[in-house]
Amino acid sequence: MPENLDFFKNNVDFYSEEYKDFSLKPWERKMVDLLSGTEVLDVACGGGRVTIPMLKKGYNVTGTDFVEEFESRIRRHESDFTGKFKFVVARMNSLPFPDNAFDSVICVNSIVYMKSEDGVEKTIGEMARVLKLGGRLYFTSWNIWHPLWGTSIVLNYLLRRGKRFGETSPFFTMDSRSKKSRVHMFVPARTILERMCDEVGVIGKTYTSDEFMGNKSLLTPFHPIIVVAGVKK
Repeated sequence: MPENLDFFKNNVDFYSEEYKDFSLKPWERKMVDLLSGTEVLDVACGGGRVTIPMLKKGYNVTGTDFVEEFESRIRRHESDFTGKFKFVVARMNSLPFPDNAFDSVICVNSIVYMKSEDGVEKTIGEMARVLKLGGRLYFTSWNIWHPLWGTSIVLNYLLRRGKRFGETSPFFTMDSRSKKSRVHMFVPARTILERMCDEVGVIGKTYTSDEFMGNKSLLTPFHPIIVVAGVKK
């Protein structure tokens, strides 16, 4: 069974309607504004919260997800698109596209659902493979030093479910807003994400969301979102 497939198949409505106005977070808006070219791959696009704003801006977007029901939810907004949209059923770590196919690749809050360090590494490798030379890669993850994730790290370490203490954190969580499905997440540290990018030819740097926006604060180390920004060399 692909990673967390049941969870997302059980929550198509939630992930399609949670953000009905499809407004982007400030760091997501900056990521979209910095994309290169016109052909964009949105990996694990879900119900289109980021896909739809990109299509409205005129990007030609190929969205992938392993839940095919998301396609119809995105196409409900087709009259607002100024770019072309294509949906492909695919897993993040096995993208059915040739090498160097896209000007930019974006993936928002999804790589943590790969459940393992190997899964995250394969996903980053696949995103880099289909990206053109000079193309931009943007994806987001969670910050393991945020208090929520820090608590999980300690618990999983004590339960011997973790790997390297303070670096990686596989754990289960329940989202009370969604149907009572269980999801297994794996949260890599910033140093691991940068190493994985470097190994596949992407010059990447990690930021907390406020660092990415240029508003570094005392709370920066504990900000829940990590933005990875890279260029394929």
